[in-house]
Amino acid sequence: MLAPCAGSPSQEVQATDFAFAAVCGDGRVVAWGDPDFGGDCSGVQEQLTSVEQIQSTGAAFAALKTDGSVVVWGHPIFGGDARAVQEQLLEVVCVQNSRGAFAALRSDGSLVAWGAPHGGGSCSAAVREALRRCGGVRSVQASYAAFAAIGRDETVVSWGDTEKGGDSSSVQEQLTGVQQIQATRAAFAAVLRTGRVVTWGCPQSGGDSRDVQDRLRNVQQIQASTYAFAALTAAGEVVTWGGDAGDSVQMQGKLRQVQQIQASGGAFAAILQDGSVVTWGDPDKGGNSSHVQAQLVEVQQIQASRDAFAALCTDGRVVTWGSQRGGGDCGRVKERLKDVQQIQATTHAFAALLGDGSVTGIKGKQRRTWMEREDPKTEPKTSFLGFGGDATRISSRGASRLLGVPFGVRMVPCAELGCGTLGELGPLSIKMGDE
Repeated sequence: MLAPCAGSPSQEVQATDFAFAAVCGDGRVVAWGDPDFGGDCSGVQEQLTSVEQIQSTGAAFAALKTDGSVVVWGHPIFGGDARAVQEQLLEVVCVQNSRGAFAALRSDGSLVAWGAPHGGGSCSAAVREALRRCGGVRSVQASYAAFAAIGRDETVVSWGDTEKGGDSSSVQEQLTGVQQIQATRAAFAAVLRTGRVVTWGCPQSGGDSRDVQDRLRNVQQIQASTYAFAALTAAGEVVTWGGDAGDSVQMQGKLRQVQQIQASGGAFAAILQDGSVVTWGDPDKGGNSSHVQAQLVEVQQIQASRDAFAALCTDGRVVTWGSQRGGGDCGRVKERLKDVQQIQATTHAFAALLGDGSVTGIKGKQRRTWMEREDPKTEPKTSFLGFGGDATRISSRGASRLLGVPFGVRMVPCAELGCGTLGELGPLSIKMGDE
């Protein structure tokens, strides 16, 4: 049975492959699912107080506390055992994760890594020296099995699986004045102060940008799908490279005056200056929006799950497309999606914050659930009516932080995951199947 979060709503939910962990409003943590994947935190429960953030690999969790310390649990190989570096996990300001490892950035700019060595969980002496020479780390990004850190001197240090971007030596001399880094599954792309872009890693995942280098000028923003990158230039043009979603040739005539880019796992969506939307990539992942194109007017925000997109219009409407399993069909909650203020996404679902403070979820096709949580003494009721896709297959990077809502929960787990049950969560009703 789980410790109840009654009277202290969940503030964040993260997921490994087959387990969940939620941060309650009072800083406690509840975990459920397969114990081998982090579904049992009883061994560290007493330490899980004043938690402000959780990150996850494929089979382990890391909780960052308000005092800057870190508590981990789950499969040891995937980062669930940090005893070798526990004394260093102090004054931590953020934690990043690859598939099998964690990297913690400390307030002094030092960095601590643990977990699977092939996933970036171990830094060689050369990497540690490079991290020291860069004057401290400013930020960290992760691919599937590697990390890349931007130093305070605006250079880059990378480590982990060399085939996943863990070796940037071939472009090291170019990595100066680095402002931001994005990552696909197996490659990295760095935007320089000059507006140029430097890439490394697996060519099929965007690690080779030589064919488009002459167009990568004055780049303002980069988005990454699983295997491709899309760069937005100051002129409002889009440059893509990498896997299938990286081919936007047929759409180039429409990709003018682009204001924003968003990426799903295999497609991209661009908002134009006039509020219309252009999409490309895998149709099953949101690359084809033709059936809702007439509705995509005055769009101000787009969010993406792994296989679908949700667009928020200026009049508070929401338009979705892509895989039903990823939340691409909002038909069941269409009538409730009015006066929407904000949209957020997990790997398989969307959540919309409404003007009355309630939350509506857009769920997928399989293992449909819905739940309502209500403070018996206070209105309005906050409900989250959906969960996208199969809840037993949430990826490590999918269940991200959602919306902060009064008296509600941020993400709805299934009552029975096939790898553990929820137990009692206070005044909570859970129903499975269709509404």
